[in-house]
Amino acid sequence: MLALMFFLYGLLLSASWDISLHSEIANSVAIILLWIATINRPFTQEGMKRVVNWFMVFMILVAIILALLGLIKFLLFLRGHRLAFVEAASAGRYPWGTSLTVDYNMYALSILAGAIGTLSWLLSTHSTIRRIVASGLFIGLCVVGFLAGSRRFWIIAPVSFALLTLGLIRQRNGSTARRGFAVLFIMLAVGAVALYKTDTVDWNELMGTGWDLQYRLATLLDAESSGGMEGRFSRWQFSLHLLTDMRVWVGNGFDYLSLYSCKFEDCSGAGYPHNPLISALLYAGVPGMLSVLALVLYFMYCGMRLLLMDRGMPFLGTLLIVHLPFTMISSNGPFAVKSIFVIGLLCSFYLWQEMRYQEKDGSMRLQRLFSGFRGAL
Repeated sequence: MLALMFFLYGLLLSASWDISLHSEIANSVAIILLWIATINRPFTQEGMKRVVNWFMVFMILVAIILALLGLIKFLLFLRGHRLAFVEAASAGRYPWGTSLTVDYNMYALSILAGAIGTLSWLLSTHSTIRRIVASGLFIGLCVVGFLAGSRRFWIIAPVSFALLTLGLIRQRNGSTARRGFAVLFIMLAVGAVALYKTDTVDWNELMGTGWDLQYRLATLLDAESSGGMEGRFSRWQFSLHLLTDMRVWVGNGFDYLSLYSCKFEDCSGAGYPHNPLISALLYAGVPGMLSVLALVLYFMYCGMRLLLMDRGMPFLGTLLIVHLPFTMISSNGPFAVKSIFVIGLLCSFYLWQEMRYQEKDGSMRLQRLFSGFRGAL
């Protein structure tokens, strides 16, 4: 709530509201309504688990649909065909690879969420047919996510799969552990072969589209010499220049959007530092930045708690954790990516329900202890 209050405070300080802020305003209102709708809703522990499982199914279905559309779009693109509605939605900048939007990182995040769900399904089910289906979906989603061109996907996906696997192994039996280690071994083997083959494949044969993939792989393998993070660093350094002229402690609203646009783009839209902490420092000062930092740390705590607790939800915890690097290096404000708040609310609500269950269980055990003591007397 503090982060939301400082966001609204930044809007009040702004001389004008850029159109890019409208979606963040709508997201913040939706988050408040969702929080009000769920905070007093009585869920049992089993009921909450069903909600999370249905949410996982929804994420998988969305990822499958996006992956199929992205794969069709990419195959058509390799044959010289462009989809008019994709190009229109991207303001003439046709997205590369399987991505359906110019913001390929957010597209890859949607695919990654589905891949995490299918891996959780694969490691949890005891049906051979379901394992085969889940394995096929998992491999397909990973391939589509790789071809989206998101370097963040290439780095975070293996880490997230390892986190989820270890979380499930901690909760389940030896067969889950064996399947989990088998999946991790296959992932490492495929990744090693892919990196080895990177220099031997002529990506430029793909009708001019391969250079982009080759460049992204180069920035991943040798970020310092290829300038892979140079764009982000220059934006973050520019914020230091702005802070010398702005009110650091009280903020200066969202007027920095036009300054970033003129510095790094063509002054026609809105630019931003690609870091919610820096954005909060610019629009609401040090208190605003601290509120966003507290929110990020809280989300990290919820994610790790769900991974490590005995009756946790590794799928939900992993999903929340992987949202953080995507959000912290891509978005403007903390409310730009609505999915992280939906998942964060689910995690908070599940932990709250679990805490109530433990308190009730503890009081019942204490009551039985006193009853036994009275009976002994």
